[in-house]
Amino acid sequence: MRTRKLLSHETLTTVFEFAYVVLATNLLLAVASLPLLVLLVTTDPTTSWPALALALPFAFPGVAAAMTVFREFSAHGRIAVVATFLRGLRAAGVRAGLVGAVVSAVGVVVVVDAVGLWGEPLGAVVLPVLAMLVVVTLVGAPVALVLVTDRSELRLAAVLRAAFYLAVRRWYLSVLSAASLATLAGAFALRPALAVGVLAAPLLYVAWANSRYLVRSAWPVDEGETPGARRAGPGVASHGQLAR
Repeated sequence: MRTRKLLSHETLTTVFEFAYVVLATNLLLAVASLPLLVLLVTTDPTTSWPALALALPFAFPGVAAAMTVFREFSAHGRIAVVATFLRGLRAAGVRAGLVGAVVSAVGVVVVVDAVGLWGEPLGAVVLPVLAMLVVVTLVGAPVALVLVTDRSELRLAAVLRAAFYLAVRRWYLSVLSAASLATLAGAFALRPALAVGVLAAPLLYVAWANSRYLVRSAWPVDEGETPGARRAGPGVASHGQLAR
């Protein structure tokens, strides 16, 4: 009897629906990130990093669309994955690409400066600062994408300011997201097929869930409250302060 309850129709349905969402999202992410994936598979990242930096922003709209799928699946369960992904791509794709451009620009600046300062006396001072900049960017990027998908009324500058503020202020909540993204980045660099086919959606889901919890700690959602009307939580800057 206990085994039957554990393997009830509802449980099996939920498992299969989640598996379908993961596989379908992985496929859609692969299509949306195709230029970046082609470069990762056909070139050496240590020499092709300028081209990778140019291709990276074009992968961010797909990530934002995947986060839209995660949000709708968490809220409603059964969803049309392809339609939801495309809707998220249309709604948040442009701003997500701009977030990606900022992340890519930071990466280029850090790489160029690190190479130029390596072994120099000034490098002992500047390189730790650059390393900290990379960490802040890594933990802030998923928060920025959550804000792009969930808070469409915020301007891009406000999104970036709020993302990095929240990620740094509540760094202990950002560590898991950073670890998930670092694992995914390493998998893309070393085993692109494994990353696309298996790991992308689950690891992005971890980063999304953690980052969304962080955002909701700043903008609690009341039942019946409309998007854009969320108030700031205790201990963080108000919505108006972050949106300026």
